[in-house]
Amino acid sequence: MSSKEEMFLSRKSDQLGFGGVGLGLVGTGLGAAGLGVALHARSKANDAYDLASADTKSVTGGEGISATTVAGNVNVAMKNPSAISTAYELSTTSGKLTVNGKDGVELQYDGTNILSVASASEISLKSNESVTISHSANGSGDDLIISQTGAQDASLHLQSAGNGTDAIKVEATGGGVDIDANSAVTINGADDSNFTVTGTAKSLTLSAVGGGAQTVTVSSAGTGADAIGINATGTGGGVDIDANSAVTIDGADDSNFTVTGTAKSLTLSAVGGGAQTVTVSSAGTGADAIGLTASAGGVEITTASGVAGILQLNPGTGGLITKRVVQTIADSANDATAAQYVAGFINCTGGYTDTWTLPTGPVLADAMPSDTVTIGDSFICYVINGSGGAITYEAGSSGSPLSAVGNSTLDQKNASMAKLEFIFTVATAGSEEYHALLHADNA
Repeated sequence: MSSKEEMFLSRKSDQLGFGGVGLGLVGTGLGAAGLGVALHARSKANDAYDLASADTKSVTGGEGISATTVAGNVNVAMKNPSAISTAYELSTTSGKLTVNGKDGVELQYDGTNILSVASASEISLKSNESVTISHSANGSGDDLIISQTGAQDASLHLQSAGNGTDAIKVEATGGGVDIDANSAVTINGADDSNFTVTGTAKSLTLSAVGGGAQTVTVSSAGTGADAIGINATGTGGGVDIDANSAVTIDGADDSNFTVTGTAKSLTLSAVGGGAQTVTVSSAGTGADAIGLTASAGGVEITTASGVAGILQLNPGTGGLITKRVVQTIADSANDATAAQYVAGFINCTGGYTDTWTLPTGPVLADAMPSDTVTIGDSFICYVINGSGGAITYEAGSSGSPLSAVGNSTLDQKNASMAKLEFIFTVATAGSEEYHALLHADNA
């Protein structure tokens, strides 16, 4: 038999035979130095041969060892586990390859346990060291899919007993993270948590886009004043709230809308037009149930011209109280200024009999809160005369006449109060005119 010919071993009684000549194998091995040994089963599947021994047998060959069948299985059975110390390949050209361990299966690399199957439902990877499971892609669609199949109440769990801040980490180094669910998505954290976008000029959107009676709810069981905080900390950044219907903000305790920036304004407006209303209401029972306070300036109410009855003050039972800042003139020899008339209350405390000339139309217009006027703008000023003599009023210019109630004189006697009513009749800038009416006690 040449070195390249195959030797077929067949069983007859207790010996292995070749061409009718028996070869006895008693506790030794089959050796083929530099070549190999091929074991073939020519019979049907149920006649396949097994090589088994209670002792250790070695089969060596420089060209490898192959065990093949034509129609059956090849079974390699060992009573006790052993190791294969050289390179060894298990493969099948059809059918399946089964590795079955009675008490478990271990996959080792250079003597180190990489994967262990301890039971029918438990697989463990290399203990006490880092492990990487990777999949290389060289084209679109080369996906790695980890799935739980079967439409049952079954779950896919990613669990970690790690105690670091990244005990479970999902990281996409070159793309995004997409989480889709056919039902609810719940994320719970027992410590301070955040959703943060770190890219410049990049946005974070929290939305409900399905339509219908949907709600986006931001709630807190916190008991502090900032239980829910909305902060725009960037320089020049604001908070924009838009709604296609009503916006409702309710607070059960003292509340405020405050602008803290210097020379910055707060605007409450209804700009859509039509039968709109801006309503400020209070169910409070105090004298200041609604308070409009300008702690360092004035209060200006401006209405559209040419509309009758657009400003109504209905004080009710308590009356209407108007507070004016007193303008004191210590000597009646000094005329009252336009700003003092506009302030609304002049108290002359000294002097004697004198004449006060009213300001011209342009000067009085410049003293108005907006520095400009329209025809029909008007105001009232009260004057208390404590000078010791009478005060006589005269017009400031021919275009701004002054008259008195009941064709009386234009005098105000000492120790009396007079009222001057002013109304602008010409609003041309630099040429304004007004009419003044004096109510005075000159008896």
